[in-house]
Amino acid sequence: MPAQPLSDTARRYGPLTRLRHWGLAALVLAAMVLGVRARWLAGALAEAEGAALPDLVTRTAAAFSWHKTLGLTVLAFAAISLLLRRPDARRPGLIRGDRAAEAFAARCIHAVLATGLILLPLTGWLIHSAGTGFAPHLLPLPQSLPFVPPAAEVFTGMHRAALVLLVLALALHVAGALRHHFRDRDATLTRMALGRAVLGSEVQPARAPPRLAAAALWLAALLAGAWLGAAPHPAPPEGRGAAGGWHVTEGDIRLSVRQFGREIAGRFSDWDARIDWDETAPPGPAGHVTVTIDLDSLTLGPLTVQALGPDFLNTAAHPRATFTAGLVRVVDGQIADGTLTLAGQTRAVAFPFRLSIDGRTAYAGGSFTLDRRDFGIGANLPEPKVLDHAVKVEVTLQAERRD
Repeated sequence: MPAQPLSDTARRYGPLTRLRHWGLAALVLAAMVLGVRARWLAGALAEAEGAALPDLVTRTAAAFSWHKTLGLTVLAFAAISLLLRRPDARRPGLIRGDRAAEAFAARCIHAVLATGLILLPLTGWLIHSAGTGFAPHLLPLPQSLPFVPPAAEVFTGMHRAALVLLVLALALHVAGALRHHFRDRDATLTRMALGRAVLGSEVQPARAPPRLAAAALWLAALLAGAWLGAAPHPAPPEGRGAAGGWHVTEGDIRLSVRQFGREIAGRFSDWDARIDWDETAPPGPAGHVTVTIDLDSLTLGPLTVQALGPDFLNTAAHPRATFTAGLVRVVDGQIADGTLTLAGQTRAVAFPFRLSIDGRTAYAGGSFTLDRRDFGIGANLPEPKVLDHAVKVEVTLQAERRD
């Protein structure tokens, strides 16, 4: 009996093609299972507290790491297979290619699946690169893609839309294979599973129209996902900081912390600033500021719910943070010198800030670093490799002079 050729022929799929097909199917299934487990653990993490928290954080990070690792493995194998695929290579045709509608749907679903093996893990890599995730992948590949904007919400929407489309296509693909095997009783399934040699029908559908239809489906899914994920942050309300000499019209309070070596960025969307400042004052005290922050307005990527919980900010008991400081003019700039009350603890905070005034409009900004341990935040996670002690805070604002 002659040895079966490794490459495809017009009658059968070769061993390499079948190994790639079933290997990728196993990797995709494993990555999806790990993704579901990681999301379940993240939900449990949001409710956890006390002694169980460190172990659950470690398990959650491991699940996300392996999910990302398998996803990028799928991406690598799919990309290599695409690059090595010869356009003129012979491969089996559809057994029932003469059924126009069915053949068109089969080709379209195949194209959707092939494209999804690239786009689904790629959008996941974009989320990871945008800096709102944690848990690094375990492959010798860059942790972050270059030139990726910090738009994790957009990429998350695209990733979810890609997952929905890929799962639908996979379900239709499996249903079609089972229909061929049990209803039509042809060799569509056994040809891929066992390498059975069967010649396709003489009539085969054109490849371009199904591929264009698949491209249109992917474009619609990614655009819809990006649109759903790009919900704007609440704008600062008009009239913020109405008391005092300056009226804040725009501003942002952002923070970042490192978990498992990855920077996680967040922001507060609801806060109030009351500012007095005398730009004609000589070096020395020149004003005062009081900033009140609604801590429940924090967004911190996948850690938002956990950050608001009792082991961290504990917003149920301490819903607001307050920074009160004197504003001091020095020879080479300005300093805010005061106290921050956060999570029931008050600590001294002083930092230089930038200030420029153009007519009736002032622009200011500054940053400082806190040690979360000073406020009793995350005491159950003392190890900085799990959650860094340092939390960087950056404030920018624009204010109009009040009459």
